[in-house]
Amino acid sequence: MRCPRTGCQPSSLRVPRGGRRSHLAGLLAWLAASPALAADEPPAAGIRPERFAGPVPATLSLPLVPPLPLSPHRGRFGRPVAAVVLLHDSLGPDPRGEAYALQLLGAGIAVLELLEAGLAPPVLAEAVRALAADPRIDAARLGVLGFGQGAAGALAGELGVAARAAIYPGCAALAAAAQRPPPDGWDGQPVLLLHGGADQANPPAACIAAAGRLAAAGAVVHRIEYRGASYAWDHPGFGLDHRLLLERPDGGGRVEVRPWPALAAVSAAQVAAFFARELAP
Repeated sequence: MRCPRTGCQPSSLRVPRGGRRSHLAGLLAWLAASPALAADEPPAAGIRPERFAGPVPATLSLPLVPPLPLSPHRGRFGRPVAAVVLLHDSLGPDPRGEAYALQLLGAGIAVLELLEAGLAPPVLAEAVRALAADPRIDAARLGVLGFGQGAAGALAGELGVAARAAIYPGCAALAAAAQRPPPDGWDGQPVLLLHGGADQANPPAACIAAAGRLAAAGAVVHRIEYRGASYAWDHPGFGLDHRLLLERPDGGGRVEVRPWPALAAVSAAQVAAFFARELAP
C-alpha cells in the first residue's frame, strides 16, 4: 500500500497465519495489485555485467533490449535508463543479489553491483556520482538496494538517490538513519524495508520502531514483514537443507539463516516492483 506523499505513516504487510502456502498466496496477491511490476520472467540471457570505472571495484549491468539504430548505447528505447546500486552484506558478494538483479533488469532498470562490503558513506556517495555521470544512466532516477550491513549503508543520508530498499538491515540500529537525513531531507523519500518475523537480528518490534522514526522524519516508508522468515531468507544455502549461520549486520556475532527459495523469488519481485514504480520516468 502506497502512502501519500505528505503526512504518511509506515505501511506494512504481515504474512497471514496458516503456514507458508497461505504466506506466499497473500504475497502474490499483493504483487498482482501493484501498479508497476517487473517482467513476468527474467531476461533469458541473464546478467551481462561490464566493468565500471568508479571509486571501488564494481560491475554495471544494463537491461537487455534490441539494439536501436538511433543511439544504441544509451540504454532502453535509446534513452538513459534508471539504475539501482546494489550493496552486499558484510561478507561481500554472494548469489543473494542475482535474483534481485534479474528482476530489476527485467523491469528495464540497470544494476551497479559494488564488489566490496562495508564501504563508508562518502565512498558510496562517490560511486553514486560516478553512476550518475554515465550517459546511459538517468541521473534523476537512481536507487540503492542493500542487504544486511549493506542495507544500513543504503540509508546513508548523503547518497543523493530517489529511492532506497533495505533488506534485514539490523533494525535496532536503523532508527539512527532518521538522524542523518539526505541533503534535501527525508520528506517524500521512498524507503522499502523488508524483514523476517523470525529474524533474531531484526526483531519485528525494532523494525516497526525504525520505520516509525523514518516516517516521522518525513520518509514514505513501506515495511513488509515476512512471518516465519529468518535473517537472509534469500540466501541460496548452496544446496544445503540444514540451517547456516551468517554475521549479524551490527557485527555482534552470528545469526541463524534458513533459506526459503520460494519467498526469495517473491521478495525479489517486490523490490523490483518498488523501484519500477518509484523510478518511473
